[in-house]
Formats: sequence, structure tokens, C-alpha cells
Amino acid sequence: MLKKDEILFKTNKGLDVFRHFVSCEWKVNSNFKNPFYDDKNASCNIYLDKKSGVYKINDFGDERFKGDCFSLVGKLYKLDCKDPLDFNSILEIINLELNLNITNRSSINHENIIHQADFSFLPREAVTIEKEEEEKESPPIYQTKPFSFKEIAFWFSYKINEAVLLKYKVVSLESFSGNNKEGKPYTIKSTIKEPAFAYVNEQFIKVYRPFSNQRFLFFGIKPEGYVFGMEQLPARGDILFITGGEKDVLSLAANGFFAICFNSETANIPTETIKKLSYRFKHIVLLYDVDATGIKAAHHHLEQLKTLDVKMISLPLKGSKEEKDISDFFRINGSAQKLKEMFTKILIKLYSETFSMLKPCEIDFNNPPEIPEALIKINEVTIGSAGNLLGITGGEGTGKTNFLGALIAGAMVTTHCLKSNKESITVENGIVIEGDIDTLGVYVKPNTNGKAILYYDTEQSEDQLYNNLKKVMKRSGQALPPAWFKGYCLTHLSRQERLKVIIQSMDKFHHEFGGIQLVVIDGIGDLIRSLNDESDSIWLIEELHRLAGIYKTCIICVLHLVPNCRVS
Repeated sequence: MLKKDEILFKTNKGLDVFRHFVSCEWKVNSNFKNPFYDDKNASCNIYLDKKSGVYKINDFGDERFKGDCFSLVGKLYKLDCKDPLDFNSILEIINLELNLNITNRSSINHENIIHQADFSFLPREAVTIEKEEEEKESPPIYQTKPFSFKEIAFWFSYKINEAVLLKYKVVSLESFSGNNKEGKPYTIKSTIKEPAFAYVNEQFIKVYRPFSNQRFLFFGIKPEGYVFGMEQLPARGDILFITGGEKDVLSLAANGFFAICFNSETANIPTETIKKLSYRFKHIVLLYDVDATGIKAAHHHLEQLKTLDVKMISLPLKGSKEEKDISDFFRINGSAQKLKEMFTKILIKLYSETFSMLKPCEIDFNNPPEIPEALIKINEVTIGSAGNLLGITGGEGTGKTNFLGALIAGAMVTTHCLKSNKESITVENGIVIEGDIDTLGVYVKPNTNGKAILYYDTEQSEDQLYNNLKKVMKRSGQALPPAWFKGYCLTHLSRQERLKVIIQSMDKFHHEFGGIQLVVIDGIGDLIRSLNDESDSIWLIEELHRLAGIYKTCIICVLHLVPNCRVS
């Protein structure tokens, strides 16, 4: 059900509702003739009521027009504000008429309500003329020019270069033309002191004049659901920032981030759009201005989108006019690395419980577990490319463990080595300096950048996993694993907890080590209830494939087969 406060928030305390329904020329706190009847004297006034904090109308010549925006709409549609059902209908009408796109609407028949509206005292000529003017709205008229040296310097102060401006269709204007409120044509030229730029769309342009009193102007018809930066997004990615304006999107893009904006901070964010984007991006983060308006809007959107796991970053800025948004952050020597660190702090706080749970599962090479009776080891078989899954399966004793150990040992090499079968390997300070890693004839790309290599085991005991990884260390020529290698025994966790810690730890290590070189899940069947449950199996593969795409890594999935059993 719609709420009164939500309507007021999205309509500037009700002012936009008055602007929509009161069609004549008027100004706040100035008397005007009421267009809803044959008003002889300018005795109507719209003002901000300081006591309630909302805009109200007061017509000294007609008591029918006295109250807030809900009272006016109720009067027009013959609805009683005091009746709960009627008042909910009033909220629905405002939501529909102003295209607020607030979800969770009730099952009210809007067409019947609108047909019941009483506009008998509203001059229909005025409404007809207004609609005709909208239909005849002409396309934007403007002339572009090359960016001047000073204009390039302006954008570059926010780390935005010409390549980014070109990608996002930002142009420098020589001049632009339009019509004022009285319908009179005018032309404005760009000057050195007051340059003009434009964000260009097929049907409209948004003019940006950073040093003028009126900084933004719209020309043309803005399409419904337009989002700046949407068409420049990749198919998949890690972090997507939602910010307040176009310049913020550009500065984030120039620093290697993906970002979009919905025209303004107070603009409605469609839930369905965020749902679609949440499949393409691992994290969606609100990054609004840190002034009063931006902070209020960010918390409102955070509450509105809480079911979609949207996060928020508050920039360490003063909140003044010169220091309030992400473009200001980069202008005053903020860096991409600092922004990444702020985001990583969110993950550390968010995943604190997970890592408390995961810590006891980590293999401690300094305190090896007690060696129990030896068990038969299971191997895997295959390799793949970044962004894909590799499935390895087979029965007991088919050599999967030895082959998997060769792949991991090869991936742990930090320098390029030729493929061979030399028995002698010279190691200095844990690094191979002579000889090659035996990868059983398979090429494995060396981990030259020190990205994370993650090994999750869901079936073996701690002792078995410790022995297997110790052999991998010996094979790779290293006494102990480097910091970017993590091996976990997950047999002590429930099936639901296993997948959760895998997803969240991958996310954390991806940011900590600058990427993931390789992921091994030894015992993928232990992540779901049954291998023969088609829905569970499909969901698991889709989820793992999504993660492989986001992190641009290869996930090796080992499936252990029980003797005399088949997987359907």
C-alpha cells in the first residue's frame, strides 16, 4: 500500500503535485487567479507551511481550495481525504498521474476513478492547449564544437579524459536554442567563463553549464526509464555504483568503475531494473552526495531496495558545495584504490560472521592434524578457460587426485616454466629458480600476478586434505604455501553453509589479492541435497557459472561417483 510520506518525498513536499494539476502560471508565495473557476481577483496562493513542512494551497475567494496536495486531488476527483479507501485512491492517482512508479500498488481500478473525476469547473480549453503543445514539442537544436584546452582541463580535474567523454556521448556546445516559459525563442552561446556541455541522447539532450546560475537544461523528450550510463555497462561485472549525476558516472568510469545514475538523487529507482542488474553484477552500491539531500535520498533508496542486498558508501567529504560527491572526491586527490578500500571495509564487516565460521576450517600447516588410518584417494581430470566451469568426474582409483595436484602445483608457479619432466628442482626462498613443474603434460598458466588460488574440500578428512596439499607443496617446490593460496576442509559444515562460505570467501579474496587465478571445489555433489534433484543441480551450476563470469576465473568442479551408481 502507498504511503503519504513516500508521495511527499518524491514530489518535493507536494509542490510537484500542485505544479501538475494547477495548470496556470503561478509562483510560490505569490497570489494568482485560480484556474478551476472564473476567478476575478488574484486571491489564490500556494506556500510552504512551516508547521507541517509541506506545500499547501489557500484561496481566500473559495473555501473549497484550502489544504495540502491530497486535499486538492480529492476535490478534483470527488474523493474524501478522511475516508481511508478514498485517501488510498488519492495516493494511487498521484502516483499514476506523476509517473512516480512506486511499486506495491493496490488493485484499484484507476481508469474508473479517473473517469469519475469532476472537472466541470476546470476550463477544458486550457487542458487541450497544453496537450497539443506537448505533442508538438520540437527536437533539440544545438551546435557542437571541439573541446577547448580549458574545457579539457575542467573535465580532467575530475580525472575524466576525452576518451570517456566520447564513450558517454558528451559534447562541447557552441550554442543551443529553445523557448522560454512565454513561448519566446532564445539562443545561448557558450563562452570561456560559462562553457556549455551536453549529454546527448537520440530524443533529447541535457545541457550542463557548470559555472552558470542555471546549470541544467533539458531539450526534447526524455524516454521513460532512461538511465545514464546503462548502455556502456558490460554484460557482467563486480561492482556497479548508482550515483547522483552524470559527471559522477563519468568520473567513476574514468577511474575504472562501472556506474549509472537515474537523472537525480531523488528520482525513483525502479525495483525491476535493480533486479535485472543484480544478476549481472555481484554488488550494487549507492554512492550519493554527502549533503543533507543526498544522505536522505540514499537512506530512502537503501530501505526501498533492501530485499535486493543493495549497499551504500558514505564518502569522507565535508558535505559542502565544493566537496560533496564522488567527482569532488577524485578532484581532491581521492583515488580508485581508496574507494576500493572503503568498499572492502564493507565486505569485512558484512562477512565477519562467515569468516569466524570459516577460520576453524582452514588447514594449519604449522599444526597438522593427527594422522588416522589412510583412505583411498580420488582424482579429477580436465582444464578450462576464464569465465567457465570445468567438470571432472570418475570412479575410485582413476588418478584424479594426482592429476588435480599437478594442475594446482602448476598454477602456483609465479614464473613461466617450460613443460618437461625434470626430477631435479632448485628452490631458493620458496621460489623455483631452476627446473620445471611436472604438470603431466598439461599446460597451466603461471600465477605471475599472485592472484588467489582457492581449494575447498567437502569430503576428505583434515588429515587427508593436509597430506594431499603437502604433496602439492612439494611438487611445486615450496615448503609452505604463499599467502594467496587457501585450502579449506568443509566437512564440518552443513551443505547450506558450505556454499555460502565459498561464495563470500571468493568475493573477499578477489578484492584482497586483485583477482582469482583458480578455484577448486572437490566434492561438488556435497553442496546440494541430491545429485538427481534436477532443480537443485541446475541452480548450483548457474550460480557457479555466474561467479566464474564475475571473477573471470576457472572453477574446477570435482564430482565423486559411488561404485555401481549412475548420475541421471
